[in-house]
Order: sequence, then C-alpha cells, then structure tokens
Amino acid sequence: MATTLLVLYNPHNEDHAHWTFVNETGQASSLGYGSIDNLTSIATGHRVTLLLDSSCLNIHQVKIPTQNRQRQLQAIPYALEDVLADDIEDLHFAAGKRQPDESIPVITIQCTLLETIIQRFKDAGILLEAISADGIALPIDHDQWTLLIDNERALIKTANFKAYYCDLDLLDIFLPTLYKKSEPKPGKMIIYHSDQQQFNLDSVNSLELETTYITYRESPLEFLAQSLPLIKQLNILQGPYTIKRETSVQLKPWKSVAAVFFAWLCIQLVYAGVEINQLETKNTELNSLIQKEFKSVHPGNKNYSRMRKDMIQTLSDIRGNGNSDEKQLFLSLLAEATPALSNNSKLTINGIIFRNKFVDFDIQADSLQTLEAVKSRLLNIASIKIVMSTTVEKDKVKGRLRLEQKS
Repeated sequence: MATTLLVLYNPHNEDHAHWTFVNETGQASSLGYGSIDNLTSIATGHRVTLLLDSSCLNIHQVKIPTQNRQRQLQAIPYALEDVLADDIEDLHFAAGKRQPDESIPVITIQCTLLETIIQRFKDAGILLEAISADGIALPIDHDQWTLLIDNERALIKTANFKAYYCDLDLLDIFLPTLYKKSEPKPGKMIIYHSDQQQFNLDSVNSLELETTYITYRESPLEFLAQSLPLIKQLNILQGPYTIKRETSVQLKPWKSVAAVFFAWLCIQLVYAGVEINQLETKNTELNSLIQKEFKSVHPGNKNYSRMRKDMIQTLSDIRGNGNSDEKQLFLSLLAEATPALSNNSKLTINGIIFRNKFVDFDIQADSLQTLEAVKSRLLNIASIKIVMSTTVEKDKVKGRLRLEQKS
C-alpha cells in the first residue's frame, strides 16, 4: 500500500482540517492542520482519503434478503426510508459488504453536501480516492466499545461499521440509552480524549464497565490512521460519485513518456526491418559467391545442398593423396588462417606465395585498424606464428603477412 494522505475534515469548519501521511504499515507521520488550500502542494503525488466529521452524515445497518449486489443497492434506500429525516431522493447511499450478522453497513449523506465537498477539493487541485466517516476509523476490539471525546462532540463505536455521533452535552442521555438497547452488552470501554480537555462522564461510570482512558495530544488522527484499510471498505465515492477520472488524471503525466516510448519502439522496429532486409540481401550475395566458387572446383556438381561436405571431402582428398610434405604444410597453414581472413569486405588478398615453409599473403585494406583486427584474430591461433608489415598509400593500406607452422 502506497503512502496515503489522510485528512480529517468538517465542511462546516473547513479552516481547521487536520492531516497526516500514513505509510504502508499504517503508521502516521507528523500532523498538520489548516485550511484545505494549504493541502494543494502537500497532496501532490499522493493518494488522498477524507474522513468526514460524523455530524455530517449517518451510519446505518440494514438487512436485505438478496445476495445480488445491484438489487441490494436498489432496495437499501427504501429499507431505510422510515428512519431517515430527509427524502431519499436528496440522499446518497454508500453501502459496504455484507457482515457476518447478515447486515449491510450504509452511510447516508445529503447529495448537495457531498457534491460541495468534492468540488471544494477539486478546486484546490486535490483528487480524492476515498471518503468515509471518522466514526468508522475508531479502533475497536472484541467485547469492547470505543468512545472519542473531541471538543464538543462524542463518537461511539460499537462494532466495525457501527458508529454513532452526539453532542457532548447529550452524552449522559444518549450513551445509557444506546447501552440498554444493544445486544450483546460490552464488557469494557476505551475512551480517547485530548490531554487538555476537561469532561465529566457520569454516564460511563453508571454502566459499570471496565474503562481505559487514552489521551492524544493534537488530533484524533494520531490513532484514527491505524484503521485506514477499514476506512476504505466503506467508501462514500460510489455510484454516480465514483471518481472515474482519477486514474486518467494520475496517468496524464505519463502520456508524454508513453508517446516518446511508442515512437522509439516504432523506429526500432523499422530499423530492425531494414537491417534484416540488408542481412538477407548479403546472405543471398554470399550464397551466390559460394556457389560460383563451388562450380569452379566441381564443374559438374549442381547439388548445392552438399557444398560444405563436398568441399571438406575434396580438401581431405588433397591432403591424403599428396606426396609432398610442403604441399601438406601449405594446405595446413591455409586451412588454419582462412577463418581469420574470410568474411571481411574491407580486406583484399592480392596474392599468395608459398616457399621455404612460409606462406606470404599480399593483402590490402581500407585502414590500419582492419589489418590489426586480422592480426589479432590470427594471433589467437595456437598452431601458427605470424609476421606482418604494413605500408600506407593515400587512402589504402598494404600489408605483407607471413605465416609459419609452430614447431
């Protein structure tokens, strides 16, 4: 999971947003706060997840007797119609996955408010990957409720996707009522609060729960960031609010790179095609030359498929039938040197002389480098010794190459 910018945001107090970076292990870095406009440069190149203040939305659980996702989404608004204060036409419904108790978590939010939030971040140059409720991000454990005291508000989480909001001054009424209606009852409660906030929780004490208090210094994001994977499971950006353009926007900086790469690939393919065509032409010319030389040695033989074998056999016959030691030596030296001298269009052999157990080649090349390359290949032949002398004449280089059998 790449680094995510997590933002805690109340659209009714947008100058006091809080944010932090969350790494792949769920650890939050230093906190920041300010207006949304301050995030423009900070958010560049990062995924952005928005946690909305739960006072702006409602979290519900509904049971729909079908496994078909489309039918679930169609039925959810009507299943919640009786418990909603707003008309369902004015609300956006974001549904999560079916839970073990067969309930489906649903977040409802006014369409106009959601559109205003999305547009506000868009105007600031920020693309949102996900939006969820801060109540969903509260940590929770088995047989435990979690309570967050944050200024004048209270959030209560009773299960992974069950969270409630109320004003702090109503908590003494709301919490006992919620506890009375809930089944099963929790055995303990963890209470998060600012280390500078004073409050009285008679309602908590009256429940006789095992209570643990945990303080935070600057913002609830210090511990809300740990629930990032859970947050994204109930993403408000669904249906008509799915950010379809997000992927294309993220890929836009790479379009020019992709265009250059495609152009380079086309050039390489064209170049490879030209090179292959040139090699095929050279191969045809070489085959014609080989056939011509073969005809000069075997005038009556037109079986070109056996040229190599026939030439090897002819050379073997010459070696085997000769009575002269000097002839054998000449052919041996010539056979050893031929691979290093052949297949070089920049080298011309003007003459060959064999005498006194030496083979002298009168050669011509386009440059000294060509002759040095030939000399280097000959030096790698373990059975012969070489001596080479060169002279330079205008635009060509002449050389005398002498080969001798090593003793």
